[in-house]
Amino acid sequence: MKILLVHGVGHQERPDNQPWEPPWEEAITAGIQYFDPAFAPTYERFDYDNLFSGKINLLSDVGAAAHLGFAPVGAAIEDAAETVSGWFRPSRGLLDWATPVAEAADGWHAGMVAEWDQNAALRATLRKRLIERINTFDPDVIMAHSLGSIICYDAFSNQDKNACAGRYLVTFGSQIANPFLKAAHFNNKIDGVNQKYWFHLFNKSDPVLAHRILDRVPKFEEISWDDRIAGHAAVVDLNQFPGHAGYLQRDLTGQRVYRVLARQPGVRALTARSTRFQNSVQQRRRRALLVGINDYPDPASRLEGCVNDVFLMSSVLQEIGFDAEDIRVVTDERATAAGIRERIDWLLDGTADGQERVLYYSGHGAQLPDYNAAEQIDHVDECLVPYDFHWTQDSAITDDDFLRYYSALPYSAKFFAIFDCCHSGGLTRDGARKIRAVTPPDDIRHRMLRWNKAEQMWEERDLRNLNPDFGGSRELRQKYMGRNCSTKKLGTAMSLRENQTATQYRKAPRERRGPYMPVVLTACQESGYAYEYHHGTIGYGVFTYALAKEFRKAQAARETDVSFTELTERVNATMKTLRYDQVSDIKGPKATCGGPVLGPPRKTRSR
Repeated sequence: MKILLVHGVGHQERPDNQPWEPPWEEAITAGIQYFDPAFAPTYERFDYDNLFSGKINLLSDVGAAAHLGFAPVGAAIEDAAETVSGWFRPSRGLLDWATPVAEAADGWHAGMVAEWDQNAALRATLRKRLIERINTFDPDVIMAHSLGSIICYDAFSNQDKNACAGRYLVTFGSQIANPFLKAAHFNNKIDGVNQKYWFHLFNKSDPVLAHRILDRVPKFEEISWDDRIAGHAAVVDLNQFPGHAGYLQRDLTGQRVYRVLARQPGVRALTARSTRFQNSVQQRRRRALLVGINDYPDPASRLEGCVNDVFLMSSVLQEIGFDAEDIRVVTDERATAAGIRERIDWLLDGTADGQERVLYYSGHGAQLPDYNAAEQIDHVDECLVPYDFHWTQDSAITDDDFLRYYSALPYSAKFFAIFDCCHSGGLTRDGARKIRAVTPPDDIRHRMLRWNKAEQMWEERDLRNLNPDFGGSRELRQKYMGRNCSTKKLGTAMSLRENQTATQYRKAPRERRGPYMPVVLTACQESGYAYEYHHGTIGYGVFTYALAKEFRKAQAARETDVSFTELTERVNATMKTLRYDQVSDIKGPKATCGGPVLGPPRKTRSR
């Protein structure tokens, strides 16, 4: 068996200057020989570092982050333009420029990925040389890490669509499906490359731009785990996992990859395996997840209408064409943070072109102060409040929990998030209308306050403006970052926009559309309240009740062209008629918001 090894970024920068190939070869050989002791591979490598102009060490120049980011890529958002482009600075969970990731064992440098992204001539040269290397060596298996996996996929999908035909492809620590690159270079869709079979190894805690492949790829299997230590070999003992062999030494890699390579099953068997795997994560065109929580552990926080809301929304969705088996419901003590995240996996995994996904949440909302890399509170996250919420990031559902998924969905897919909650804090007294937000405990409130010595009073702290130049107008910044311009609002992808400037937007390549953006329909606007409503003796959220009412009226009247924007206006009119001081809000791409509800978007003229 011939195996071609394609390294990742910056391997020559490792502090001990040890070669990267021996750990790879040892891990692969040992893994396959476990299943086939007679296995005797031939290894070759594809080197490309000399084609790059140079690398910038983040440790020495953290402040140069704006020069290390990806080339301007778009992000469709309302009001700014059809696309808004700029340099993105993802936060924790994707990539934190303020975290010196150059401390990683391999000396990872963002500059190489950025250079590949921006330099068309470099990409063309890499494609040509890789294909030449494959034609000369004729490998049975191609194993590619990090930037190497991007180079391979780019070559196979653009240069020679048959270069991977009949070969196994193994990618790990890969950025192929990272929303920036996927949008800018692959039209926001990952597809097969005529491979015999493709294994994609993914560690959820890999901090270095790696991303899941959510698309339905033929003859493909993702093998994932969550390990903060052994994934990308970042901050790992070099003697234990040198040269990124961490991915290659996993038991899962042995059982799912090396077992196959040792036995080399036929194409028919591999295709059947791929079909079974893909069918387990995606079957039908429509899918919905409905979450409702009444019985929070704290009696003072308990609500009445959230579980009723879930059943009401399920009935409405089934009336407009959703099958009952494609709607999942989780309520009360089962709606923990882990339980909700697990079901979000089910909801959005494998979402393909033209498919619709609906997330509905009824319960409390909150604003959670969050720390930066220096362990200082510098912004707040809007969040949903699971049953086991205790004012930590791990126990909350924030935008970053959705961001890994929705930012990489294919453009023609539709993801609608509906939140019947607010984030302004519970300020009601007993006997008043219930508000769907929780009041923070005093230690959490203290994070957001400072002592004014002159006035001898407590006042709100000044937080970092997430992006003072975003979009070019304060009105747009407040729409996406709140009135304080320091809030990461649900569904606005501000973690991808923190370094975006108006100047860079104007200079951005207009052909780059950027990461996918969802439609987010919320029960109230910022600083407003989401109230409960009693329909006789039955409790609901007034927003959900009005939404269901207007859905059904439009269906009864056979109004097939009602848009989300128009539906929102009708819901607001109903709540006003019921004498509620509550105004719902909608965010998302204009074409989708202006298109028929849960139907194809209207055609709009480009701006």
